[in-house]
Amino acid sequence: MSEPELAWVAADRSLSAAEEADRPMLVAVSAYRLGYVLTRLRQTERALELVLQAADSLRRRPRSLPMLGALYLVAVTAAAAAYDRAAVDAFLAQARSVAETIGEDRNDFWTAFGMTNVVIHEVSAAVEFGDARRAIRAGEAVNLSALATGLVGRRAQVHLDLARAYATQRKDAASVNMLLQAERLSPELVRYGDRTRDLLTQLLKREHQASTPELRPLARRAGLA
Repeated sequence: MSEPELAWVAADRSLSAAEEADRPMLVAVSAYRLGYVLTRLRQTERALELVLQAADSLRRRPRSLPMLGALYLVAVTAAAAAYDRAAVDAFLAQARSVAETIGEDRNDFWTAFGMTNVVIHEVSAAVEFGDARRAIRAGEAVNLSALATGLVGRRAQVHLDLARAYATQRKDAASVNMLLQAERLSPELVRYGDRTRDLLTQLLKREHQASTPELRPLARRAGLA
């Protein structure tokens, strides 16, 4: 059984247990986790149905706003994976509205919800659609220091997304710089992430050593050169 499939089993059992216990907040938390797993498994319609149903159950619970916003961000990711730009923009608008109402970055149930994470998801979605200009504009403006200290992966993901965006614009030196920043935060994401390895391969094919002297050492650390 693959890692995503194991994650699916764990999240699905968590959801079932929360439903049996009649704990709406824990149902929402489980739906949040399972929604991301289903998206990784390319089951985007099922992911959207699950998280939007959970969001609907929280809409009239003021204390649940951070969780509600987090569910909308799962919907952003699923819609981006399905290449539905209109849905992405709609879910981003809903998440942004919730974040503005809360007025601060929170980390309830380790969801890191707040305006910072809304922008992070905007960057990732823009990269998914090949909209490098939007990704770079949003990514360069985001204040990662607002995130909770332990959210290293979220910080690294912004750098990885920006690396892809810069590479799309053939700004390879900037792309390598972003990869190096991501590596400093989370070496394993650079060394073992399939998309990052694909990006490194692409950069190596058009390598200009004078402008990207750190590219080949980085690629070697990732096992590619």
